[in-house]
Amino acid sequence: MKSAILLALMISLVSPANQKHNGESEADAKARYAVIADAIAREAEDDPRLALLLLVVARYESTFARSVHVGKVKGDQGRSWGLFQIMCGKRSKAGVPGTEYRAEELVGVDELSTYRAVHAAAVHLRRHLATCKGNARCVFMNYGGVSKTAGATAIDRIEVRALTTIDFDRQRKRTLTLRRTGSARAHAGGIGPRRRRQG
Repeated sequence: MKSAILLALMISLVSPANQKHNGESEADAKARYAVIADAIAREAEDDPRLALLLLVVARYESTFARSVHVGKVKGDQGRSWGLFQIMCGKRSKAGVPGTEYRAEELVGVDELSTYRAVHAAAVHLRRHLATCKGNARCVFMNYGGVSKTAGATAIDRIEVRALTTIDFDRQRKRTLTLRRTGSARAHAGGIGPRRRRQG
């Protein structure tokens, strides 16, 4: 999935203007969003499902906030790091599960740190995708460590993530269908909707 499409989806989820409360200008936030979108596009390459999952995880784990991106704010009492809130422990030198990274390497707004955070999240999401056979709800439950017997609030959070992913995937497929239809019509001798014959 192209980074420009991912960037547009990010902006639809959390407007860069909303980051002003973190002391970040809209222009700076949009530029930082572009770094995130590029990193996701690079990691997911030709796997749009993974790209969407990464995008949705980052949105609901961090709201793309700069304070989380740079590591100033951590979740789970200081044990979860970066945009994707990967649980590594409180020590900055702690290892990141499934990777050779240290926790401190997942935070920072530069391209390399952002890519490392994306890659670390993708390692977990790919495993969950295989286990869950692509089911978004199952993937988010596994990623967040949420059991089927969890409380209503936790289950509701999973449902919102799943529905956002499913909605974006439908939009993506609809766009692809429209493009193919338009391309077929162009090859058939005209672009755009066919005109009815006048009888």
